[in-house]
Amino acid sequence: MTTLTVPPPIFPDAAAMERITVAAHAVARQQLERRMKSPVGPRLATARLAEGLRELNALLTTRKADRPGDYLADPRLQLAYLAHHLPIHAAKVAALVQENLPQPIPRPFTILDLGAGPLSASIGALLALGPPARVHAVDLASGMMRLGADVLRQLWPDVEVQLQTASVTTAPAVARTVRPDLVLLANVVGELGEGARAISQRAALLTALLKAVPEHAHVLVLEPGTRIHAQGLSRVREALLREPGIHVWAPCVGTPACPLLGGTDWCHADRPVLWPEAYLALAHAAGLQPERLKFSYLWLAARPPPTPSPGLLRVIGGSMRPGDGRLLRYACGPSGRVTLAAEEETASARALAQPSRGGTLVPAGDIRVVRDAGPPPGPRRGPGPRRGGRGKPFHRRRGRS
Repeated sequence: MTTLTVPPPIFPDAAAMERITVAAHAVARQQLERRMKSPVGPRLATARLAEGLRELNALLTTRKADRPGDYLADPRLQLAYLAHHLPIHAAKVAALVQENLPQPIPRPFTILDLGAGPLSASIGALLALGPPARVHAVDLASGMMRLGADVLRQLWPDVEVQLQTASVTTAPAVARTVRPDLVLLANVVGELGEGARAISQRAALLTALLKAVPEHAHVLVLEPGTRIHAQGLSRVREALLREPGIHVWAPCVGTPACPLLGGTDWCHADRPVLWPEAYLALAHAAGLQPERLKFSYLWLAARPPPTPSPGLLRVIGGSMRPGDGRLLRYACGPSGRVTLAAEEETASARALAQPSRGGTLVPAGDIRVVRDAGPPPGPRRGPGPRRGGRGKPFHRRRGRS
């Protein structure tokens, strides 16, 4: 008989995503009405937000060279980001907090949200934890933080929210004052640092932060699931592991060195998500196709993680069918990368195909560990955040989480 760890139910579920989307759209619509000085119906609100979202998407993809450093100071782009991107990032953080944060937790729970943007990460954490809680948000983009605070208060009116307009580099000093239980850095670490020194600068900031928070605290670093961001985060992990008193709880399950670092693949995760109708309507009006959540992350703490279950592996690849009657998947564990194999059209193959990328399993029964299957990882690259690229200086970081 094949036994696997049972994947958790989809979280956030449909009801949770509906709550987040309704609150974000309500605040965006209120702001539209304030600026237009007249009532704005649902259709007009969707049309106006879609206009801003098309422009925002172009600046984030095909027109990156045209993107100013303070592009989210534009009110149209602010509201588009609030309505479309806030639910995405909140859902990612909610899933990770539910999966990784040990229970029980102290109450009231204190969250420190660094590079907070519209407080997407805090909203996601609260979705998983619920009140009572306190949120201390830090960012240079004060306007985005205020909009996010309006969304958060619609969802949880009794949660205490404090906004601080400051650079992420103040994180250690702020942490010593706030004494958070959970620190969130969503879509911020990958933008910090300068050139070839970016990795060491990012690791130094996280090291100082972990030394400043209470011993029981946890730190979540969330980045996009792209190759550039994920490989950069893996290099930060390598640097952190050389620091005494810093431990990586996830996504690693006892792996000494990342087997994907510098290769053609990269360590990232994906999760299913149940988008509500209002979210789909806005995305489609802007010409976008909503997809699964995709991200890379590190879950850090100053104390060692619990010992993983015997045989526990993390899935780091999709299903592969080489044509020889087997289903293969790459996984990662204490011995590095392995390949898991099961005969196609069997219960074992269906079980092996079930976990999302980034999920965990314990292979058993007819699922075999084949250590030499599949191509080796590609050649390692240099230590910089990207080939020929430069990280953004610390002081230019603006809120986008």
